[in-house]
Amino acid sequence: MQNKKTLALFDFCDTLIGMQTANRFVTLAYQKNKRFSAVANEFVRVLGRKSGLLFGYRHKKWQLKQIKGLSLEDMEEIVKEYVENFLIPKENKAVVEKMLWHKAQGDTVVIVSGGFSVYIKHYAKKYDIDFVVATDLEVCDGVYTGKIAGLDCMGINKIKKLRDTIDLDQFDMDNSYAYSDHQSDIPLLCLVGRPYVVDFGQDIEWAKLMGYEILNVK
Repeated sequence: MQNKKTLALFDFCDTLIGMQTANRFVTLAYQKNKRFSAVANEFVRVLGRKSGLLFGYRHKKWQLKQIKGLSLEDMEEIVKEYVENFLIPKENKAVVEKMLWHKAQGDTVVIVSGGFSVYIKHYAKKYDIDFVVATDLEVCDGVYTGKIAGLDCMGINKIKKLRDTIDLDQFDMDNSYAYSDHQSDIPLLCLVGRPYVVDFGQDIEWAKLMGYEILNVK
């Protein structure tokens, strides 16, 4: 429909930012959190990782125990440091320029990420991004529990969380855009008529086979 707006969907890790952001964030937060429970959990995590018992989603959940007990105030300071000192210096300028171009065009820009919303929302404020759809961290009585709240925003869950956040029927999806670096985001790329795969030197043979446009940031 003519009157429908256009979406521009952006993955975060290795797309807008040239690194995987979740693990590094938790590591930084752990350095500020020296509670006995966090230290004990980290000892067990390292043993589990070395023995091959902790991997993938199981490892992600266990690693989050490192932030258990941090207050909202603690986290606010950690997030500021992380965004300014770690994320901004690692921006993929070509992708950020695309994002800003979409903003200037009047498109609705959404960051859709498996990273944690607590720092991605802070980053998004820098560019006045319309929406952030990401993995939320659970807070109880003003303290982080070390658990994920709701869905882990990966793969098909990105579509579920996106639909819970905005009404996709209000957008011209055939003329909307999506940008990602990884084949786990094929569901996201298939959602729009103009999918782009960000090439930073990884294997993108899958993207070529799918016929996606390539955005080179090498």
